[in-house]
Amino acid sequence: MLLLISYIVWAKYRIVTDQLIAHKLYVDLQKQRQQLQHSNQELATNLETQRLMQDELVETRKLSSLGMMVAGVAHELNTPIGATLITITTLEQRLSAMDELVRTGLTKSALEEYLQGNRQGFELTLRNLQRCAEILQSFKRLAIDRATLTLETFALADNLRDLLLSITPKIKRRGLACR
Repeated sequence: MLLLISYIVWAKYRIVTDQLIAHKLYVDLQKQRQQLQHSNQELATNLETQRLMQDELVETRKLSSLGMMVAGVAHELNTPIGATLITITTLEQRLSAMDELVRTGLTKSALEEYLQGNRQGFELTLRNLQRCAEILQSFKRLAIDRATLTLETFALADNLRDLLLSITPKIKRRGLACR
């Protein structure tokens, strides 16, 4: 009987001990699960932050590229526009001088010189304005909307010429020859 009671007590002790161990393991498992959920939330937050930073970096790069492209186009346009302004200013000064000559006595040689100078000035102005138009046309061709998926027919030689035109300032800055 004593043996039976000892066995029952021992079995009950084992059951209670096993339940305590199981409860302790369950509590530990719950803590680990909460820690894992917290870690997953932190990872998700960090991943979203990283994605937002990458998107911002992409936008920054796009804006930087756009700024560089605009600066390049502005640089390319500045030369012919500057030359045109100088030519127009010179033509205006020559016109004022011609007005004075008309009042004081105009000679045939002065008139011929005036006409020749104006002819050259207008030719130079026309060439520079055509150069501006070419640069803008080239810029428009290179800036075609890439969002459309339609097939476009294009002249490879024109695109290569436009590309060369857009990178010419960089080539010149590096001291390379551009043909």
